[in-house]
Amino acid sequence: ISGSTFEIKDILIRGGEGEVQLRTDSSVTAALSLLNSGNYADADLKSALKEATCGKVADVIYEPVGGDYCEPAFRAIGWKGRYLVIGFVAGIPKIPTNLALLKGAEIVGVFWGGFTQREAELNVQNTMELLQLYAQGKIKPHISEHFPLDKAPEAIAHLSARKAKGKVVVMMD
Repeated sequence: ISGSTFEIKDILIRGGEGEVQLRTDSSVTAALSLLNSGNYADADLKSALKEATCGKVADVIYEPVGGDYCEPAFRAIGWKGRYLVIGFVAGIPKIPTNLALLKGAEIVGVFWGGFTQREAELNVQNTMELLQLYAQGKIKPHISEHFPLDKAPEAIAHLSARKAKGKVVVMMD
């Protein structure tokens, strides 16, 4: 969802300069590339975010990677910030819990699969709201590739090889 829909500032953080350049969505107000050294843990994410936000820190961090990416991202969060745990593609992270205490911050697990089962009605309501925002042109997912249905295995291989730079769509016709 575009942050501009909700009057927030989106900051895209990606693995390298080439990947940052791929995202041209106007809702992204800053793009940071922190992996030039090849090691995210060495990057000074907090300073980079402060620079991108004119001296502020993040209120919400959407973090789908985990592993060594977790702690530097959490260190960049502000007072009473929320750290959304989305996934662990880089491994299950270890985070010093004293950081949550010192920042008054929350670590929030976002497990959509469980949510759809446990709160089905709210999930339908949220989906309807998203579809309405899409119909109004307020959200514009970045679709980087289309595959015909007979090439669905190639689409999955494309995702598995981490070649996708946006949404991958399998067309039914």
